[in-house]
Amino acid sequence: MKILQCLIVVAFLYRNKCVCDRNDKKYNITIVNFENPLSKIMTTIINEFYSVESHQVIITREAENDRSRIIQAGIINEVLYEIDDRILVRLEGCSSKDHNILHYYNIFFVDTYQSFREIIKANSSEKFDFSGYYTVVLTNVQKNYTDIITRILNDCWELYIVNVNVVSYDPYNIQRAFVHTYFPYTYQHCGQVKPVITGVFKNNSFLRNITIFPNKVDNFHKCNLTIGTLDYEPFIMITTLGDGTHYLNGFEGFIARALSKRLNFSTIIKTHYERWGIVDGLNSTGLCGMLYRSEVNFTIGAFPASDAYDSSISSTITYFITPLILIIPPGSPIGAMEKLLFPFQLSSWTCLSACFILSAIVVSITKFIKPQTRAFIIGQGNNIPFTNTINIFLGGTLSMTPRRNFARFLMMLWILCSIVLRGSYQGALFRFLKSQKNVSIVDTLPKMIEKDVKIYGDEGVAMYFTSESLYGSMFTLIDAADIDAYRLKTLDQNFKGALVDTALTVAYLNDKYVTKNIRFSVSKHEVVQFYIGILMRQYSYLKVPFNRELWRFLEHGLIHHWYSLYLDPNNLKTVSDGNVPKALNLNELGGVFAIYLFLVGFSLLVFTLETLSTKSKFLKRIFGFLT
Repeated sequence: MKILQCLIVVAFLYRNKCVCDRNDKKYNITIVNFENPLSKIMTTIINEFYSVESHQVIITREAENDRSRIIQAGIINEVLYEIDDRILVRLEGCSSKDHNILHYYNIFFVDTYQSFREIIKANSSEKFDFSGYYTVVLTNVQKNYTDIITRILNDCWELYIVNVNVVSYDPYNIQRAFVHTYFPYTYQHCGQVKPVITGVFKNNSFLRNITIFPNKVDNFHKCNLTIGTLDYEPFIMITTLGDGTHYLNGFEGFIARALSKRLNFSTIIKTHYERWGIVDGLNSTGLCGMLYRSEVNFTIGAFPASDAYDSSISSTITYFITPLILIIPPGSPIGAMEKLLFPFQLSSWTCLSACFILSAIVVSITKFIKPQTRAFIIGQGNNIPFTNTINIFLGGTLSMTPRRNFARFLMMLWILCSIVLRGSYQGALFRFLKSQKNVSIVDTLPKMIEKDVKIYGDEGVAMYFTSESLYGSMFTLIDAADIDAYRLKTLDQNFKGALVDTALTVAYLNDKYVTKNIRFSVSKHEVVQFYIGILMRQYSYLKVPFNRELWRFLEHGLIHHWYSLYLDPNNLKTVSDGNVPKALNLNELGGVFAIYLFLVGFSLLVFTLETLSTKSKFLKRIFGFLT
């Protein structure tokens, strides 16, 4: 078979011509001639563009018959000869399965539209990066070549391939070659494919200087782009004007309007009742589902710029980062007795109780030892040592002080300890009562686990919790439409849950409702950093111009200015009333009165028992021991 192909090549070289018969039309074309315009124009394109932009170009070829394959081989051989070693060229067939790296700089050699389809459909989503650069070389000459080129460019438009040229012979002069492309947005049409000739190649050069791959989406000529968005303060605030049109305000509303002005496009706004939704192939919901079905060109409005989407969705650069925090209930007011116990932690109360228990044990032991030894420990004439211990702790006076040094040392040690404890307690209690704070709020994730608090959030934030083994069981998925309702639930001190939200949203709402005395409490710690971007279809032609403009906005400080209009870090802090003097009321002093009533009742009980002890020997012995 190889010998036969060689004989055919020799015969073609000898005759130097071949007849192409297509659609009952016959045209003479040059075969494997070193003056072939297709090889010359491709040499020029590779040298002037591909070798400048990349270190490698991938040539893929497909033909319907052996004759076309031989023609393509001759053209490719001449191209390789002319470009020498200026760029690395990789040759592939359409059935190649090496998909380790997406092909970005591509050249296709095809003889028909069907050959082009064979290359594209062969694992195209895994093999080709459609945001790259493509040159399609049509190696056959046909009268209806414009129809073939239109079909090729239409397929490219459907795949979001904008940087594409189709190179072909001039069917009426095979010594010339044309460069065809399309401009989807012009002042005459929007989102349509109308092939135009951008370059004519003759006598080894273009007749005029051309840009091989011109910018096609830097100016949309007021064409409409459909935006998928939602009314979500302060990111997007949709305002309806008197003429029925919509106007975007808010932090990302400013970005959308700036992009519209810079790239000169008009907008059509679409929303969805499921709000953000999720990306799940054919089961995609909400605005993400509209984007997946190409019902909108892009989505904006607190969408995460994440790699968690499938291969059908991509995003722009991250232009804003805000923490995800938890909106928590404000907490219940502290009870009267809790306020008295608050200044000391459990460990401090335990140590203080241990001191009193130890002193009671020592006093009880001294009842059974010699009077001389007891006087050495508690002092001479000290008949009520336990009562004196309590008296000293509460700041009272002693009618008689110990005469021995050891007893005096114990008394002075207890006085110093009592002064420190009593002063610390009184100061902490006063500051606490004056601040009029609520009970210790469940504001950390460990506390939430301990209190069995549920964390609520929509699909957009679920990925940050479900992947965590520790907190995944706490997360409860809710519909995006219910977020506002759950946010209001967190104002209820009895609500046993927390809502995941952005710090920007909470700061804005606290500032918005400050006159209504509504303030959302937040957790102490951030959950995760939330990266925000604009979502679009994979390989969308909008990505490059959008990223370029977003970088400009970032470099010039515009984005910082826009979000600072809505973000005041002070609105995330807990409001302190420490600088505002307030009189203490009966509710705040209720614990003191409760203890006073308890002690009065205890005193009446002791008085009653002591009165009865005159008639009971058992009670008399007990009171004699205690005194």
